[in-house]
Amino acid sequence: MRLSRIVSLVVAIVLAATMSSALVAPTQASGAASHRLMKPNHDLVVHGTEVGNTNHFVIYGSVTTYPKVFIFRSVAGGTFQLYRKVKTDNRGRFRTRIYQYKNYRTCFRVGVPETANYDQVIKAVGCIF
Repeated sequence: MRLSRIVSLVVAIVLAATMSSALVAPTQASGAASHRLMKPNHDLVVHGTEVGNTNHFVIYGSVTTYPKVFIFRSVAGGTFQLYRKVKTDNRGRFRTRIYQYKNYRTCFRVGVPETANYDQVIKAVGCIF
């Protein structure tokens, strides 16, 4: 009888400790993390295509919340590195020519950095192979 009381007491203490930490943790979340979740994303729209059947490739799109976009390139499955910065026109549109690196598979992404009002956005465009 005494053993069952001790076991139930230990289980109750463990349960109380885990429940209290589960209820307290979300309310003590850092202000920076919750502020970041509240930021809206940039309105980035991106497309990549071949111009006709000419083996010329372009990336085009629009973003009205930032004056430029950053294009990142990955060669042969490597890491994405900054390839070029492109300014937008007064309506927020951009267009730039992209090139394949030698005969390697070359993939592209377009990104807009985080600002005071908007969160960072990176969108995949596609690959040339």
